[in-house]
Amino acid sequence: MRPTISSERWPLVVIHWPGPVELGDVDAHFDELGRLLESRIGNFVVVVDVSAQTSPPNAVIRARAGERLQGVTARFESRLGGVVYVMPSSFIRGAITAVHWLARVEFPFAAVSTRAEALAWAAARVTARRP
Repeated sequence: MRPTISSERWPLVVIHWPGPVELGDVDAHFDELGRLLESRIGNFVVVVDVSAQTSPPNAVIRARAGERLQGVTARFESRLGGVVYVMPSSFIRGAITAVHWLARVEFPFAAVSTRAEALAWAAARVTARRP
């Protein structure tokens, strides 16, 4: 299932990853995200809700997500205030951290257990200056 992206609360971009995703879903998601960010002006913070994931993505999916994350980061890093993940499972948090390591991201990111925590973190990042 393909993730959904909402920019209704811009400069917050809220992404919901449904249950298991296929490799094509990863590519379609990052393509859509790139188009959205190109169409908007200003800084933004991303909230990624992966709470519907019951198991971490396989190594192929993680590697592709890491590659695509690098591409988006390279294009929009100067505008990216941070990324926060909603994931109740510490096992899933570990998989997401691995993706970030693979992508060698240099933006602020956090992993929290509820959407409310994520939105609070994101709201604080919207106004924060990057080092």
